Amino acid sequence: MTHLLRGKQSGIQNDLSAGLTQELFNPDHLSRFGINSQVSCLAYDPVQSLLAVGTKSSQFGQGQIYIFGRTRIEVVLPLSTQSQGAHVQTLQFCAEKLVCLDSKHDISVYSLELKSLLASHSPPGHVTVLCTDPMLDYALLGMQTGDVMAYDLDRESLAPFKIPNLWADVDPRARVSPVVSLQFHPRDIGTLLIGYAHGAVIYSFKLNKAVRHFAYEVPQGAPGGDGDPALANTVRRPKLVHAVWHPTGTFVLTAHEDSSLVFWDTIKDGRMLMSRTITDTSIATPAAGAGRGTGGVMAVKEPLFKISCTQSPTKGLTLFEMGRTPVYATSTWESLAQYFEEPKRQRILPTPPGAEVVEFCPIPRASPHFAGAHDPIAVIALLGSGELLTLTFPSGMPICPTNQLHPSLTFVHPFVKSVGVCQVERERWLGMTERRQQGPPILNGGAEGPGRHHRFGNRNVAHTVHADGTIRIFDVGYGDEELENPKALQADVGRALGRYDGAVGVTAMSLAGASGEMAVGVHSGQLVVFRWGHNKYAGREPAGGPRPTQSPGHLSNITDRVEPSLSEGVVPFTMLDQQNGPVTAVKVSEVGFIAAGTEGGSITILDMRGPAIIYAASVADFSKGEKKGSLRKRRNSETPGKPEWVTSIEFSIMTLEGEDYSSILCHCGTNQGHLATFKILPDPSGRYTVQPAGSPMHLSDSRILQIAPINAETGKPPPPCPQQWEVSNPDPASTAP
Repeated sequence: MTHLLRGKQSGIQNDLSAGLTQELFNPDHLSRFGINSQVSCLAYDPVQSLLAVGTKSSQFGQGQIYIFGRTRIEVVLPLSTQSQGAHVQTLQFCAEKLVCLDSKHDISVYSLELKSLLASHSPPGHVTVLCTDPMLDYALLGMQTGDVMAYDLDRESLAPFKIPNLWADVDPRARVSPVVSLQFHPRDIGTLLIGYAHGAVIYSFKLNKAVRHFAYEVPQGAPGGDGDPALANTVRRPKLVHAVWHPTGTFVLTAHEDSSLVFWDTIKDGRMLMSRTITDTSIATPAAGAGRGTGGVMAVKEPLFKISCTQSPTKGLTLFEMGRTPVYATSTWESLAQYFEEPKRQRILPTPPGAEVVEFCPIPRASPHFAGAHDPIAVIALLGSGELLTLTFPSGMPICPTNQLHPSLTFVHPFVKSVGVCQVERERWLGMTERRQQGPPILNGGAEGPGRHHRFGNRNVAHTVHADGTIRIFDVGYGDEELENPKALQADVGRALGRYDGAVGVTAMSLAGASGEMAVGVHSGQLVVFRWGHNKYAGREPAGGPRPTQSPGHLSNITDRVEPSLSEGVVPFTMLDQQNGPVTAVKVSEVGFIAAGTEGGSITILDMRGPAIIYAASVADFSKGEKKGSLRKRRNSETPGKPEWVTSIEFSIMTLEGEDYSSILCHCGTNQGHLATFKILPDPSGRYTVQPAGSPMHLSDSRILQIAPINAETGKPPPPCPQQWEVSNPDPASTAP
């Protein structure tokens, strides 16, 4: 191909393709971020301050395990060979080991110190539940047959110990009752709570027998958890889905598939103290349902996925704050029942509308005991979509994951919609460290490996747009590099627009590395501009609320719409609402100009020195003066009235044909293949004006996706626009195509 180009373009002095070799296209530096597939489970170790995340096997990637620590510490552990194609079902930390149960019912044990697989085992049968304790070297395996087996983590084999199906002693006629939950007593390691599909059992290792059985039954006339009037005259035995201990070990809570929450006594006679749902109480008492006034209409409840001693999620997270536990020895049965019937406070922790919480992971301060529910400071919830949500505990306020979680986790917190990269000067990036009010860090574990220093040159900075309208900016590094500023920045587009429901659709954005200015276009037609600055309202909302926006077509000052927790960082600056359809293209130059196009066909150029609108026109004017020397002829079949809008915008400093000085140029491409160039010139009044540079060209019958200005002699891109550039400074080396 090189010889062919030389023969046909002998008039060109420098052959642009002569230096192209395969080595030039090999990756120079490699950095990976993100999660390869949908998140399936979470586990947190407060002692080592590490977070483990398991994924499902899908068309996007194999199931594997991620372990995250502070800053950029990340370890990826693949599943064993025999578990390839399986989902990671359960993860549990056990001292210096991580134990995994996958969907193929295999057990894998990993070393956190060696970052490798120590052993894998395929038990004889299907494992349904995994239970470990940080102080034990054994992992208990609940089987589908109802048996409980023990796996020796030290000897990496099954131990000669087995608990048979204890529910067969209660109901020998019951079909196979698989184990659905296992939990050690919070204050006695010699006692185990086993949850079967038909009920729960307390097993004593010391006595080697079952000491309590809990069978939930809804009698005739009782509403039950689902409140179905058609079943009111039948006896129901809803299956158990989860069972947990009270922190004192005095009570047991069982959750059932009809949304029933049942509290049991464990000390005296094992009686049922209270049966309730999230909203109703005494649902297993026939007299309680007589006056509830359901009118014969079934009250549909959401199924329970998981419970702990303080939470019970149902398509969200519901918090029962029970208050001080009554003294068991001096309390009556009525006072104990009232304790569970009337909690001190009940609160619904906010989750995204329509989001279904399928798993949650408490984040305790220090203790790994009490199933992770000892003094938790936060909760990480896993939604049905695979997204993550972090909330404070017990207030339930959303926690910003920026600089709290690894950047890979922020990609699903919530999902990333688009990613862009720009270059920022090293000195400027070192100064772009936001100051934000944040709670104690969640992840402090791990130790960074030795990395090389990259103290010269520009930084590759990525900006990610998320589904809730937040934008995060961080240094991607070079894989093996020690970052000088690993902190990330965040901008809230929804708050800048005055929306707090999360329904913000970002359609286009651009970040200028030299100026630090960022422009964001949304589906509703607004253009929001951010820049680095201080928040004079830090820690509080502005008096009287935010300023009202200007009429369409005018710039609005939105500097008071900054997050109260942010003292210094990327803050809102100005907004333009043209009400002309979604924003389709945005570009920020390095010298203080912003251009944007909308689906309605408008093109607007802003001068950020004001800020001011210095140009506003319609894309329909592009084709009126179409240049005769177009690269392609216009098709006769093209519909004259077909809508046209800008799809790509690029700024450059180049020398136009017939001129001997360089100019600031703005190139705009449309969905119909037109390319127009505008020249930005200084005005005697001190402002800038915009003039069309020649006639628009029709390059193609399809839309223009990207515009890349190049030097016509060398093929290289023009140098970046310097901040101190002057219009009168000639630059004959760059020539516009």
